[in-house]
Amino acid sequence: MHRLGGVILLLAFFAAACAERPQADPVIDTWPVGGPVTCEERCLPAIEAATDALAAREPGHPAIARVTLHAFGRQVDAEGRILIQMTSGSRWVAVFELEDDSVRAIGVGYPGVSREPIAMDYYDGP
Repeated sequence: MHRLGGVILLLAFFAAACAERPQADPVIDTWPVGGPVTCEERCLPAIEAATDALAAREPGHPAIARVTLHAFGRQVDAEGRILIQMTSGSRWVAVFELEDDSVRAIGVGYPGVSREPIAMDYYDGP
């Protein structure tokens, strides 16, 4: 009985460790996509810049059914260690749902003290 109690305690420890392990956010077109953001006055120009960047990256893409802005997501390694997690409110991922049911993503934000949004086709790491 003592051995069984030890095994149960060990399993409980591993279950707790796994439950606390950070999870990666989904990735679309190399962009880790976090939760949706609440828009403010800078969101509309950012969406317009991302839409223009998508048109330049993929001319003739299917029509856009919906676009939303998301926080830059979290990336973790195989052991669950956080590799990158943006906390800045000035860099987002625009997620495009297209009429053919495909999904695309473009990074967009206001780097530094920029007053104009800058769109980035693909994410190339920290």
